[in-house]
Amino acid sequence: MTSSALQAAALGDVASRVGILSPDLPRRFHRRAARIIDAPWRIAVGGDFGHPETVGPRPLGTAELNGYLQRVMRASHVSVPVARAFNRVLNLADPPTALVHPALVVAVLRASRHSPVSTGAEVRHPRVGPARPI
Repeated sequence: MTSSALQAAALGDVASRVGILSPDLPRRFHRRAARIIDAPWRIAVGGDFGHPETVGPRPLGTAELNGYLQRVMRASHVSVPVARAFNRVLNLADPPTALVHPALVVAVLRASRHSPVSTGAEVRHPRVGPARPI
């Protein structure tokens, strides 16, 4: 939905600049839309290659990106700043490059080691206590 909203805003911006009847409108809009769609699409497609059943040529760097994103997700379990940064990228408020800011990379590398997924520890909610079976 965020991608669609950003594309609608881009269409409105381009249309207001060149006019809705301009033959330039489609080309200019599609250029803007491509920039909006590119990052979420790459993340989604790259994530598919995390599954062994996915076949086909893997884009360069896919394994490294997927490995880092796994660490970001694990770090998000125990680090509020990492979780906030990750959520801002997922919600398209920040570009994916925000996740490779040097200070955040350090936080990810440190915090990901303490995730319950990494340690096997019991998952606990900070206010409620241990998770209970449903």
